[in-house]
Amino acid sequence: MASKKAENIKQGRWGLKGKLILSMLLVGVIPLLVGLGMAFFVGFEEIRQVSGTNFEAIATETARKLDLVLGEEVARTTRLASNQLLVKALEQRRDHVLSDTDRKVLMAQTAKAWDAQDPTMVEALTQGEVADLLRRHYTGTAADPSQHIPVVARAAKRALFITDTHGSLVASLNTAAPYASAHEAWWQGAMNRGVGKPFIENVHFDERFGVYTFSLSLPIMDSIGYESIGVLHQVYDAKEFLAPSIHPIRFGKTGHVMLIDGRGTVITCPILPTGTRLSDDRVIPLVTTPQPSWVAAPSDGHGDQSVSLLGRMAGSIIGSAPLPAISRITQDSTGLAWHTFVWQSSDELFAPVQQFLYRISVFGLVAIGLLVTLGYMAGGRIVTPIRRLQEAALLIGRGELKEPIAIKTGDEIEDLADEINRMNTQLEAAFAGLTTQVQQKTQEVQELQKTTDTILDSVSTPILMLDSEASVHYINRAARETFSLGERNGEPVNLFELLPLDDATQERIRCELLKFTEKAAGAGLDTEAARLMAPCAEVRDPLSPQRTSKAAAQRKEIEIRGTVYRYEWFEISVRREEGHQIG
Repeated sequence: MASKKAENIKQGRWGLKGKLILSMLLVGVIPLLVGLGMAFFVGFEEIRQVSGTNFEAIATETARKLDLVLGEEVARTTRLASNQLLVKALEQRRDHVLSDTDRKVLMAQTAKAWDAQDPTMVEALTQGEVADLLRRHYTGTAADPSQHIPVVARAAKRALFITDTHGSLVASLNTAAPYASAHEAWWQGAMNRGVGKPFIENVHFDERFGVYTFSLSLPIMDSIGYESIGVLHQVYDAKEFLAPSIHPIRFGKTGHVMLIDGRGTVITCPILPTGTRLSDDRVIPLVTTPQPSWVAAPSDGHGDQSVSLLGRMAGSIIGSAPLPAISRITQDSTGLAWHTFVWQSSDELFAPVQQFLYRISVFGLVAIGLLVTLGYMAGGRIVTPIRRLQEAALLIGRGELKEPIAIKTGDEIEDLADEINRMNTQLEAAFAGLTTQVQQKTQEVQELQKTTDTILDSVSTPILMLDSEASVHYINRAARETFSLGERNGEPVNLFELLPLDDATQERIRCELLKFTEKAAGAGLDTEAARLMAPCAEVRDPLSPQRTSKAAAQRKEIEIRGTVYRYEWFEISVRREEGHQIG
């Protein structure tokens, strides 16, 4: 069972070839994987850094471009607001003294007529010198070339009108303007309690025009620049005004620029509609910083959930930048700055990394296959000679190796084979001498055994040889004749089966046999055994019948089939492996 268990363990263990192949794989694959992994992550991080820096640069340049476009519009509107015709008309309106009651009554009547689209009132407010000035500004036909408005800005403009110090309508480009505006945040912000300042209203949905709009309001200062005497207000379609500056900026399939405010509301974007908010509130504080920057955001802000594992691991790379000058105006006006937002799909952005990962994976698999093949070949070249040496060692152990081991590897294995051949030659010579000696000793033992048997058979005294279990192994001729035992087949027979003894005699014989057995084993006798064996404490060689007078008085006798026999015990020196024998 133990050998079977050892054989199972031997069969289940790794062979030398497997260990060699595994070692080559570990030595080759681990550095390969580490190197490829480092290359991948370094490349991955470099793409993030480069893309983030590029996105930040695009966001910054787009912010400057938008700032320039809006700044030019503010400058043109400022020049219109400082036109002396407007200033004089508003100063005359300011200087026209009316009581508060009369002014309120007049405003109520005029507002009612304007809301009812009374032709006289509509003509009064949309015609005349001031209205013509607004129209020339809108159409770009002003005498001053600096007042010319680009076609895009003109097409995006939805309303252009002027109010006085009480918020009442003075002149309008069309009938879309409200008559009373003193309660509006843009009017109060632009008047600024008579001090005046530019005001840019945030993007909101205007039901009058059915689109998302933003507005620019500028105070009209008096001729000495002391106080504001009115407000010039322009309303723009946000997408139509800003899209031409942003939408053409595209890179790749998904890369684009958008404009948002501080709340994350989309002002214009090629993908998201104006007026919507970024889908992930976590992104908003990351992209509305006061300085240009780029971040790896947790999402793209567009609500796209179909992102690959690599894209989720990388995050969305977003560049952002505030509009330098206009953001200060919007921040001062509504508390919300405007920011450009540059984004590209992570899957598209990291497509080169994915391709690189795919290629290095294929390369790694090919490299592993080559390592396995080379390891198998190398293992075969090493293991095959070793197996031949192992087989030769087994043959040497059985003494069956007849031919020298022929291994020609040109290395230590060949040297080992030569040494084994020399050892085998020496063992054959040594075994030949030992065999001769063993044969000689065997013959001598056999001859000695025959001599001993002849001597014992020639002795007239019956002799029996038995072991500690009372099994008889030898009976000489005299014993066979005396006890009528006949020839034995060599199988041990119990003494008490051969000799018919009574129970008391058997017990005495057993005690005496026990004495010699324990004496041969070096053990002491207990008191009872010593008492029983006292008469036979002295023994003699059966071939030497002389006894002392004391021994003659203590001789033991047994009765067998009516005949009384005297007997004696003696020890027999035998080989240790054959156990103790007694005669």
